[in-house]
Amino acid sequence: MTAGPGPASVARQSDSRARRTEFRRFPARTVYGVRHRALYFPEGGSAGTGEELRARGTRLRFGRRVVGLLACLFLVACVAPAHRPDAEPSPAVAPTDPSVGPAASPPPPIRSTTAPLSDVRLHSVLWMQTAAEYANTTRQIFRMATEHLEAARADGDRSAIVTVPGDPALPPAVIVDIDETILDNSPHAARLILAREGFDRERWNAWVNEASAPPVPGAIGYLRSVHAAGITVIYVTNRHHDLEAATRRNLAALGCPIDEDPGTDVVLTYRERPDWTGDKTSRRLWVAERYRVLQLVGDDLNDFVAVPPRATVDYRRRLSDRHRQRWGDSWFQLPNPLYGSWEQAITPDGTSIFDSPLADTIRMLETE
Repeated sequence: MTAGPGPASVARQSDSRARRTEFRRFPARTVYGVRHRALYFPEGGSAGTGEELRARGTRLRFGRRVVGLLACLFLVACVAPAHRPDAEPSPAVAPTDPSVGPAASPPPPIRSTTAPLSDVRLHSVLWMQTAAEYANTTRQIFRMATEHLEAARADGDRSAIVTVPGDPALPPAVIVDIDETILDNSPHAARLILAREGFDRERWNAWVNEASAPPVPGAIGYLRSVHAAGITVIYVTNRHHDLEAATRRNLAALGCPIDEDPGTDVVLTYRERPDWTGDKTSRRLWVAERYRVLQLVGDDLNDFVAVPPRATVDYRRRLSDRHRQRWGDSWFQLPNPLYGSWEQAITPDGTSIFDSPLADTIRMLETE
């Protein structure tokens, strides 16, 4: 006959059960085909004893793995995405609205291992690829820019270039950036996350040469409106000149207007001319000699005004504030949480956040 538990064991079990009742268990949910429960948290949010903290840490690590798996399911579906036409129907926003169809879609197939939750790019990619809020933001920016076109053209003295006054004798044009303004490169970022790799020039060139980047929501409609109004679209990009042919193929496949006036190049790339550097000022001035620039559209402060290398956070904010009257009037900025010159202002060595000590700190979360 097996002896039952002793008094001390019974007391420990009773105490353990009592402690478990202090934790609130959220209902199970099914997310992209994976049924899971949310983490346990103590009622009232108290820190608890050392034993409770250790137990909670175990649950948190499990939760990170669950969220990492769920994130991977999103990312895998985006490694080879279908193009998103600008006239796509809106995402399902409420199951009670019959005009938008069903609120749920079948889960994507699982074809990979988990994406690292500690990767600082993960939430940015997920937001761009899954959030209705991202698409809504970009669409409303392009709509605002479209609505300002006629007023800008009617005012012959208006110019979107800081140092160049408007010349009504010049034909009208708008200058747009390409990456994360017209083309969405989040699928490339998703690949890097799944491969646990940082930015690599060879991988980037291979991605560009695929000419398969989908459009940023709202971009194609804006470009078509500009073109239909008889206004020239000038693309100013920091893609290398060697990638211009592939870039043109990608733009043409999406229906972007790239018709060129005789003798005028409308896709201005990095190092296409010796003085066309990463600072786009010289290219903006080149355009301003030939056109009256009505609008600037981009995702980085450098797409609008010259920013000194390694400019501080405070300097960038003051520079933006100095031109506050232009934002939403002749300057239209798209959100880009993936990368940008803003990173150089917050990392010690001016490199990408992913390659900085900040990333090492964030990665520690995965090993705790």
